[in-house]
Amino acid sequence: MEQLESRRVLAFGITTSTTPTGQQTYVIDNGGDLKFAILRSGTTSSTIHLGDLTSIKYKNQELLATYATTSRYSHYEQGLSSTTIITTATGGTAGSRWILVTCDDVAAGTGVVQYYAARENDPNLYLASYVPTPSVEGRFIAYLDKTIFTNREDPSDNTGSTGAIEGSDVFGHADGTTSSKYYNVGGRRQIEHDYHGVSGTAGSTPVGAWMFMGSRERSSGGPFFKDIDFQTGSAVEIYNCIFTGHTQTEPYRPGLHTFALQLNGGQTPSEPNYAWMENLRDLTTNDRLIQGLIPTSERGGVTGVATGIAAGTEITVGLSNAAAQYWDVADASGNFAIANVLPGSYTQTLYAGELEV
Repeated sequence: MEQLESRRVLAFGITTSTTPTGQQTYVIDNGGDLKFAILRSGTTSSTIHLGDLTSIKYKNQELLATYATTSRYSHYEQGLSSTTIITTATGGTAGSRWILVTCDDVAAGTGVVQYYAARENDPNLYLASYVPTPSVEGRFIAYLDKTIFTNREDPSDNTGSTGAIEGSDVFGHADGTTSSKYYNVGGRRQIEHDYHGVSGTAGSTPVGAWMFMGSRERSSGGPFFKDIDFQTGSAVEIYNCIFTGHTQTEPYRPGLHTFALQLNGGQTPSEPNYAWMENLRDLTTNDRLIQGLIPTSERGGVTGVATGIAAGTEITVGLSNAAAQYWDVADASGNFAIANVLPGSYTQTLYAGELEV
């Protein structure tokens, strides 16, 4: 007799649970391969916050490292606490339904609003961080199981080190090399940094986890800025650094940052489409459910031709003000186009290579 393939009953929606944390969580199922859980009540500490991401499952395989391994859950750092208010909203029609979890901790004046969103059968865990008062750290960190994600970047892998040799972030190894979360492959700059990720196998299931950087308009540092992408210690830490105190070059920008963590079978990921999030509205008031979201219809753009740069040198044109930053690399004829720009007055900067001219 032929054995039937084992299948999970697909159930799009929100449920509550006390697993795997022992505390109350919202569990969001996208009706496909993705399920994740958000801490909604319980004991908090300096490393546990309401609104933390406590579980991510792909094809029913847990991908996050356990709390016992990391002493923390995946989270936005910093701005969530024991005062965070967790709410949920749903909408859409069959085949295109969506779920939004809002973690609001702005009442004290220094918090953030962290959003988690899922769309039916979409492999992306959509993330958005509304930061009205930027502080010294603004980053999302997911702690992945290092026994699953074995295809990772060596420069930031501290496994087997002989200990820290510079502060607590650069580690020495017996062969004389060093590793650090400040190292990455290829020196990813904001201008070309679309995503980074790791892959491996969970049980017999191939898996990949890819952090898409999303819009950098509210970040700081300009087109060539670099920051932390990974660190491997007790877990594989995958980062999206919106802004940090690492060689800060300009004031931080308040506002909304949208990005995504894509889960798949380890293949090259596809670019997420964030446009659907513009339509998330309160059914009673019709207000947008995501604070600070400015739709494409309310944005403009700049096109032009850059001249005066030596042939063979990369030409970049940037726009910046206190609220936003944008850029584009010109073609061989100097043509550039910068789209989806917020209304405002900007300083336009021409770069020859990375030199501001």
